Amino acid sequence: SRAKETLDIILETLGVKHLPTFENEALNERDYGNFTGQNKWEIEKKVGNEQFFKLRRGWDEPIPGGETLKDVYERVLLYYKEHILPKLLAGKNVLISAHGNSLRALIKYLENISDQDIPDLELETGDVYIYKLDDKGRVVGKEVR
Repeated sequence: SRAKETLDIILETLGVKHLPTFENEALNERDYGNFTGQNKWEIEKKVGNEQFFKLRRGWDEPIPGGETLKDVYERVLLYYKEHILPKLLAGKNVLISAHGNSLRALIKYLENISDQDIPDLELETGDVYIYKLDDKGRVVGKEVR
């Protein structure tokens, strides 16, 4: 619901409230399994700083009953290739309003970030990433606003 609210604010601010929008579970936030609904600082106290960082940012670090970032990557990438990329290759602009880990997964793909380096990718709240793609879907330009 937060991503949808963000999108509504963006569209209203731009004065384009009536553009077609699409929702898909593939862009949902990472499933934190047994940790869902718990205070993240309490979890950090329980598991320690190092393990906490691995759980939150690690590429293939399992969470009991939840998803790894690798799992999120696979579902986001499938949706991107099947639904978003064709629109981009057809010359359309696409605005994606999603959650940190689903955006992190997509950026990993677009920027070819290694599994080892992806935990260090920081996405600041409110930053807008603008990518320019060539006719094969490869990134040829990036701007962060």
